Order: sequence, then C-alpha cells, then structure tokens
Amino acid sequence: MPSKDTFRRHHTEEFMNYFWPKKLARVSLTSCLCLLLTAITLSVSANERIVNILDGSFADIQINNVQVLDATLVGERIIMVGEQGLILLSDDQGENWLSAVTNTQVTLTAVHFNDENNGWAVGHRGIILQSQDGGKTWVRAQVDLPDNNAFFDILFRNDNEGIALGAFGVIAETTDGGRTWPSRTLFPEDEFFDMHLYGVAALENDTMIIASEQGNLLRSTDAGKNWQLIDSPY
Repeated sequence: MPSKDTFRRHHTEEFMNYFWPKKLARVSLTSCLCLLLTAITLSVSANERIVNILDGSFADIQINNVQVLDATLVGERIIMVGEQGLILLSDDQGENWLSAVTNTQVTLTAVHFNDENNGWAVGHRGIILQSQDGGKTWVRAQVDLPDNNAFFDILFRNDNEGIALGAFGVIAETTDGGRTWPSRTLFPEDEFFDMHLYGVAALENDTMIIASEQGNLLRSTDAGKNWQLIDSPY
C-alpha cells in the first residue's frame, strides 16, 4: 500500500499534468479574447452598439459598459459571456460581433459547448442557460437552487451528464441532458466546508477534479458521485 506522501505526490502530479494545463489553456484563451475585445472597444464610438443576431437591430448593451468573464472557441466561432447577461459571438476572428438573445440581465461567469451546436452558460442567481443553435439563442434551464447562489463553471462529460459548480460548496448535476438539475452540497456532514467551487476538469477513467478557494482540490474517481479532498501544490 503506498505511503501517504506517495499518495499526495501522485495526486499533485496528476493535477499538474492534467488539470492545470487545461485551465491555463482556458485562461489564456479568455485573456487573449478579452484583450481582443478591449481593442475593439477602444475603436467603438459612444454611439455604436452591437448588432442583434436575430433581426439586425441594435442591442441594448454597449460593448464598453460590460466586462467579459469567460470565452470559448466553438469551431471557428468565438463565444464570450459576461455581465448583464451578455453573450457575444464572432465568426471572423473578432472583426465583427453579434449579440445573442439571452433574455436575462444576470452576470454570466462561464460558458461550455459539447459540440458546435449545444452549449451551456452559467452565472449569478443560480442561472443555467442552454443553446442548441451554436450560441445564437439561449433558454433558461430549471435548476433546484436558491436565487441567492451562483455558478462559476460548467462541464459536460458527454451529451447527458453535466455538472455546474456553485458558491458555498454547492453543485448541480444533470444526467438527462440538462432537462433537470438537482443540486446538492459537497460534504454535507462537514458544516465548515462552504468554500466556493471555481473550476472543474474531466480526466480519464471517470476521474474528475474540482478547484475551490484557498487552494483546495477535490477528486472524484466515479464520475462525480463521490468526492474527496486531496493535497494541492498550493
């Protein structure tokens, strides 16, 4: 049986080799896209707005009044999410931007696409949005979560199984492609574990890693059914 130090070293290396590069790639992409958006913002006059993707009308939000919080690349399309329910799309490497229809003013914190058509965005007030047309339009999913909570990341392992990470150690999960999202608290027996959960990655063999505040890492080896705290390099 491996020693405790060997166990810790193994999982630290596992985190560094699998989880950290994936998050770095995401952060790097987001940073580059935010810089691109900033450059575009500087060239936009106060009277110019983003074009609405459905009817060509001007959107209600000006590009220089909101902050982008996450971005992803779906095929050749850049999709960004941010404050005031903003979702922006570009099919020409950021030369032009379209405003998607979200029907919400809630801050959106993360976006994830299973494929070029099906995507998810999460944010404050326990909101989960679904798109089935490549990000053009979004509808709100039904989530068993109080409005005073928030989601910070979302991931689908396949077409049916997804997880959304929330504040105060809360997660919401779906096994039916997002039709229902029951929520639960990780480690409900531990009244002191109320840390925000910020990022999730799926590894091989049903292994998943969650990064939370204060440098804590959680690991599941059964596709998210059970979780345990593991040592991190921080």
